[in-house]
Amino acid sequence: MSDAASTVAHAVECGHGGLWNVGSGLLTPVSELAEICASVTGAELVLADNTPARPARILNWVDDQKARWELGHTNETILERGVSDVGGHIAGLIVSHSSTANVTSCMNS
Repeated sequence: MSDAASTVAHAVECGHGGLWNVGSGLLTPVSELAEICASVTGAELVLADNTPARPARILNWVDDQKARWELGHTNETILERGVSDVGGHIAGLIVSHSSTANVTSCMNS
C-alpha cells in the first residue's frame, strides 16, 4: 500500500485527528471519483441528470504539504488502486479491532 491509501491508513491506525489534503496530484472530477468508488465497492452509481446548470469552476491545486509533513504522504499510486487499497485496509481494521488491538508504528505520535 502506498501514498493516499497509506496516508489514510496511517491516520486511522495512529488515531490522528485532523484534516489533510491527499491525492494523486492530478485534477479529478467528482463524477470520475464516484465511478471509481462504485466500481471498487460494487455499488450502483446513479448520477443525477436534472441538476441545474452552474457556471464553470476554477480548479485550484490542492496543497498537501500538511499531509506530507504530518503523515508522510507521497503521490505514486493511481487513483483506482488507492481507492481499492483504502477500502480493503479499512475493512481489515474493522475486523482486526473487533477481535484484538492493532499496534503499529506511528510517526509524529
